Amino acid sequence: MKLASILAVSLALAGAVGCSADKQEAKRVAAAIGRMRDARGPAREPLLAALEQMAIEGKEAKAARDACVVVYRALSDANRKLDAAKEQLRSRDETKGQGLDNMRQGLADVKKAQQGIEACVVAVQTLETAIR
Repeated sequence: MKLASILAVSLALAGAVGCSADKQEAKRVAAAIGRMRDARGPAREPLLAALEQMAIEGKEAKAARDACVVVYRALSDANRKLDAAKEQLRSRDETKGQGLDNMRQGLADVKKAQQGIEACVVAVQTLETAIR
């Protein structure tokens, strides 16, 4: 009987520690997403790379990270391609054709980001609810 009581208390404490660790991870991921989302231009890229590399165990935290990485990676790729297209289209040499290709690819990346933004927002809201 005493062993069963000790085991029950141990399991309850282990569960409480796990919840705390999950909440800490969720807070860490939500903060990383927020910093990355708020960054502009070249400052966003290292934050996005760090978010992509973040080791995550929790289901909600992983879903939020994955959904937002898809969106912001597509936006980063789109900006890079559209910037290249702008320069290539200004040139008077053979890079104009590449500029049109980069423009098409950049716009496709923008569309991909637009399609995924709702999933990112919902996943972050779910994560923030889990933190409470």
